[in-house]
Amino acid sequence: MVDENRLMMKGRLDELRRERKKQEARGKLLLRQIAMDLNPALRDIEEMDVAAAAQAMDELIMTQAELLGIRNRITDLEEALYG
Repeated sequence: MVDENRLMMKGRLDELRRERKKQEARGKLLLRQIAMDLNPALRDIEEMDVAAAAQAMDELIMTQAELLGIRNRITDLEEALYG
């Protein structure tokens, strides 16, 4: 039973690590989008899509919160598994 629990925990840890990579990639994509939307070298301020940048920032905030939660769950599982 203990070995089965450890296997399940390791499986969950693998899932969380994959999800972290996915969310990190999403965050980087959002950062690039924001940078493009707000780059004064590309457009004048009045032509910038500030609303799109603001929406991307909202999504980035949620992505960051998700990443923080994933990091905490990974840490908890690693401590439980490896001490």
